[in-house]
Amino acid sequence: EQTLERLLSRQRRVAIIASVPEVGRDVPRVLALENWSRSPTRFVPSYQGFIERQARTLGVLESVARRFGVPVIYPHQPLCTEKACDILREGEPVYTDGHHLSVHGTAALASSLGQLVASVRTQTSGGTTEPPIRSATSKLQ
Repeated sequence: EQTLERLLSRQRRVAIIASVPEVGRDVPRVLALENWSRSPTRFVPSYQGFIERQARTLGVLESVARRFGVPVIYPHQPLCTEKACDILREGEPVYTDGHHLSVHGTAALASSLGQLVASVRTQTSGGTTEPPIRSATSKLQ
């Protein structure tokens, strides 16, 4: 909170980035082994498991975001459905290991980041658009 207070007192634009879903296994290795053994991808991280592990953190981030009027970017929203989190998109791994996004995983966040940047630009150009503050389990409109 002190960091946010300092940044905002200096008229800095701030956004909070929540946790990337951790999958707990080395994704490229899992995919390589599955490819080598010619078995389909069976490893699918649970969305519900991620939400349960992150419940406290997500709650704190939402509370702080409301208090300071700053947006939160939720990387899990474009990476997960209501049942599972992707480890593969368009044939490419979303992770470089068990919890770091690959270039393809980062590209999946582009839409969320683009909407946030657009809202910040509107604010700084004199518009009245508020930052997109939403809950961790809502989808970005």
